[in-house]
Amino acid sequence: MIVNHLNKLFVTNDASTMVREMEVAHPAAKLVAMAAQAQTEEIGDATNLVVVLAGTLCEMAEDLLRQGLHTADIIAGSPPPLLLPLPVSLLYTH
Repeated sequence: MIVNHLNKLFVTNDASTMVREMEVAHPAAKLVAMAAQAQTEEIGDATNLVVVLAGTLCEMAEDLLRQGLHTADIIAGSPPPLLLPLPVSLLYTH
């Protein structure tokens, strides 16, 4: 259940609707919401995949930060984002 800024109540299990109707304040959460919205516009589906993937990456980074690693070390140790600049639709071609 989501109540948006206009006090309109939404009851949905659609991740795209949830992301679109939420007011997001945190900068990292805004990036996730923007990525989910781009996924919806590009493919029309798998918004929940984007949100879950981003959440998992954040959890993994948080664990490394708690262990004392510097953010630059975490970024340097991550695989190169070769697929990130490509449109997601290219990943689903047959």
